[in-house]
Formats: sequence, structure tokens, C-alpha cells
Amino acid sequence: MSDKQLLQMGAWCAFGLAAALVINGIATFIGPSVFWLVSRIGIVLFLFGLLPALRAKLLPTHSGWVEWLTNLAYLGAGAEALQILGNLEFDSFYLFFGGLGLWIIGINLLAMRHHLWPSVLAWIGCASGVLLLGEILSDLIPALAFMDLYSAALGAVVLYPVWLVWQGVRMRAEAG
Repeated sequence: MSDKQLLQMGAWCAFGLAAALVINGIATFIGPSVFWLVSRIGIVLFLFGLLPALRAKLLPTHSGWVEWLTNLAYLGAGAEALQILGNLEFDSFYLFFGGLGLWIIGINLLAMRHHLWPSVLAWIGCASGVLLLGEILSDLIPALAFMDLYSAALGAVVLYPVWLVWQGVRMRAEAG
């Protein structure tokens, strides 16, 4: 796959992931439904398409960090896929939100350091990652349970989709 094709695929996957996250957020408030299941599957599939494109963009800057962070995101997405499709006995919650949260914070800090995309975009990404990690904290610490709704709504339904759409637009423009 050429660099242009990889960027095109990454852009469309970023758009699809943003849509799947918004649908998932709405479906979560409505209650368990086919929309929730389809959106979760979409999140995993689109994430598997987005990761290689952003990895390729960042790899020349800090290959060790980029590989490690991308592998964390793959681990979380893979655990989520197995949970959804395989109905496994373990809960993928911590791997999914932890891996994805650390990935998005890490790649945005690297992008800021090397001026790979606008700092506003990087800060939106970092905030999204912090909110994803807030999901874990709200689950582990009962006193922070109130954060669950705010982290999910603001992070997964607003900031992360904004970051994804902006990334998608940038990748499409770069691909030509």
C-alpha cells in the first residue's frame, strides 16, 4: 500500500470512527440495542484502519515510542474485539480505555514536540486521552464515579470525534 493510499484509508477510518463513537454515545444513553453493538464493532474496525496511518506519520520522529504506544492501542482494540465478538470471560474495559487513552496522549505529545500538526489539535487529542483515562479512574475509585458520565460524554462523544475528523481532513489533504 502506498503512502497516499495509507493516508486515504486512515482518513476514511478516522471519519468512520468519529461517527461510530457518536452513535455509541447515543446508543449508550438509550440502552442496550443493536446500534450499541454495531457501533462497538465499528469502533474497533475503524481503529484498526486508523492506527497504521497515524503510526506511519509519526514513526520517523520517535520510532520506539510510536511503536510502543501503537501496540498499546492495538492491544486495547484487540481485547475489545474479542470481548464483543467472542463474548469472553474477561472485561476489556481497562485494556481498551487504558491503551487508547495512553496512545492518544502519547502520539499528541510527540506531534506537539515535533510540530507535526497544529498545537490546538494536539491539545484536543491530549484532553481526549485524559478523559478516556478518567473512565478508568471513575470505575476504580467510587468517589470519582460522577466522572463517568462527563468523561464519556465530553471525551468519547465530543472531543475525540472532533480530533478524529480534523485528523481525517488533514490526512485527506496530505494524500492529495
